Amino acid sequence: MINRLNYIWRLFATGLCFIIFGLVGITLPRIASHWIRLTTRTPEARQRKARLFIHKSFRFYIHLMRKLGVLTWTIKGEELLRRPGLLVLANHP
Repeated sequence: MINRLNYIWRLFATGLCFIIFGLVGITLPRIASHWIRLTTRTPEARQRKARLFIHKSFRFYIHLMRKLGVLTWTIKGEELLRRPGLLVLANHP
């Protein structure tokens, strides 16, 4: 019974995450681009602000999925990830 409830919850939470990703992916860039353009003068500062905004948006989304129980992770060697300008890519297509 518990396994069945867990399955139903994860199915619901996964669907909810897909809906949130789609809706936010459509609306947030339009709002954020106007806000960044209005509040930032130089192109370099706009680029930095846009990258930070994207970083924080995805960070929020990933933590939301973790809180909902859709995904979990463990990090080994976390100190290696604390370098500036580091790009982490998936090891699968």
